[in-house]
Amino acid sequence: MRPLRCLFLVVALAGCTDEKQDAAPTHDPGEEMCGHVDDQGTPLDAAATATEAPTLAVSETPYTVTLPEAQTGYEGFVKMAGPGAVLLFMGQSAVVTALSEGEAGAEALPTPTANEHCPEQIPEHFHLELGAADYYLHLGPASIPTVWLALTEASGHEHE
Repeated sequence: MRPLRCLFLVVALAGCTDEKQDAAPTHDPGEEMCGHVDDQGTPLDAAATATEAPTLAVSETPYTVTLPEAQTGYEGFVKMAGPGAVLLFMGQSAVVTALSEGEAGAEALPTPTANEHCPEQIPEHFHLELGAADYYLHLGPASIPTVWLALTEASGHEHE
């Protein structure tokens, strides 16, 4: 009777292990962000200069970023820490104007594309490969004082 009981236990444990492996669904961050476009997310005040820029965390929670008033509209800076492959989703187009590695020198931004899952709600997203440095994102000048954005891991988001 013992060998049968042990065999049953081994089979049951093997079944549990397979279920756990199958239960881990893969998700597309672009599709997931479509469900968060109406979320206010974490409020964050952008800084008037790169040296004072607050840091964005890679998260499933979006941000509502308030931009300081500038000579022409609103503009400010936020910081991202590398390294990593990340996706930056923007609720408004043409707000991201520059990305620099360190506080000096602008670096060319990749060409933005609309989120293919909800292009009207998220008209721009950027796939960024960040090295081991701090990166400063220049937002504006914009005609609006607040912008919705999200910074997530790029894992699972593939373009055709």
